[in-house]
Amino acid sequence: MIFELLDQEPPVRSYHYTDQTGFFGILNSGELWATKVQYMNDATEFGLAVDLAKSRLEERIKKKSSW
Repeated sequence: MIFELLDQEPPVRSYHYTDQTGFFGILNSGELWATKVQYMNDATEFGLAVDLAKSRLEERIKKKSSW
């Protein structure tokens, strides 16, 4: 069941928070880079993302199993 959820198409829109310099860098290069979580400036960011992903997956699994 989890593999079915993971095989779904990603959302059309994605959000990235940055400053003006970063924004123009993305536009000029046409690239968006990712980094290791250890280098993030907000230590809670990754944990919040994991919690949110877990919650969403649990909701979807619950909906699928109630059919």
